Amino acid sequence: MTSYNGFHPSYNHDHRVVLNNNCSDWSAVLSGIPQGTVLGPLLFLMYINDLPQHCDITAESYLFADDAKIFKHITSTADHVSLQSSLGNLITWSNNWLLKLNTHKCKVASYGRNPDQSFIYTVTESSITHNIQRVNIFKDLGVWFDTKLSFSTHCHEKINKAYSMLGIIKRKFIYLPTHAFTTLYKAVVRSHLEYATTVWNLHHEGLIKSIEKVQMRATK
Repeated sequence: MTSYNGFHPSYNHDHRVVLNNNCSDWSAVLSGIPQGTVLGPLLFLMYINDLPQHCDITAESYLFADDAKIFKHITSTADHVSLQSSLGNLITWSNNWLLKLNTHKCKVASYGRNPDQSFIYTVTESSITHNIQRVNIFKDLGVWFDTKLSFSTHCHEKINKAYSMLGIIKRKFIYLPTHAFTTLYKAVVRSHLEYATTVWNLHHEGLIKSIEKVQMRATK
């Protein structure tokens, strides 16, 4: 099945679906932007520019493209209420500007030596209240975060990925000159091990040795 975005003879931006050479009727595209647009990301940032003003009243927020996070140091029930209020402001803003949240992708996580995980946060969608799933580990922008910020899970994921890429290189190439292997290693192996190292820079000797073993195997 393929979809096609084009311009109808009326010069309005329309959309239709093509399946096995059968075409659906044209439907008007009332929102969104063409794929591959240059100004799209900039226009989107302008569109959501006022979002922090609504969320930062009772909590703080971080934005990266279409990914938003709100957070607060929770030490009492009052802090929990404030964060829930900020979450409600986020929901109200998204409904007003027709940017519906995917509640299944919304997660809540707590960080600290003994984080309090008893507080429940909710979102209301179409008059239905949903509890946000609480997780102990989640992936954000390619980095796995755990409640202790040890990044051990992230390291093991990257080590397994690096070994997998080394295996692919070994199976696909019978002979590789040194300069060619070096280029491949830096592109498809080392890039995984070095991604966002300023965030998860290790201090556990065991994990450091595990990562170094990847390079030791590669040099063999």
